[in-house]
Amino acid sequence: MSINQIKLPAAWAILISMSIALLIEASFPSTVPQNDIPHLDKLLHFIAYGTLAWLTAYTLTNNKLARGNAIYLISLTYILILGISTEAIQSITPGRDADIADIMANLLGAVFFLFLFKQIYLKA
Repeated sequence: MSINQIKLPAAWAILISMSIALLIEASFPSTVPQNDIPHLDKLLHFIAYGTLAWLTAYTLTNNKLARGNAIYLISLTYILILGISTEAIQSITPGRDADIADIMANLLGAVFFLFLFKQIYLKA
């Protein structure tokens, strides 16, 4: 069994687990304490959804149906749908609010991480 045969299922498992965890977390009232760091939540959105975009692109690199720029389009579409879904859940969750800025942070993180993915992973 090659290392890629091990890494790909692990990437799928992490991608699916993180996605489900984000959806579940959005359905609970916020337990994050207030902090003195401005826009920390946007940075966390940037990193979390950027990581998900990277994992999505990685899992698609070995898929015969997704080649070239389709990998990035599918990844961005997935991040957009997941981000909108979590914000929609938050909008009906007591103590939570939907925020368009969170969706923007998600997409910016995805674009940045996909740029890094293309520069690092695909050029190796």
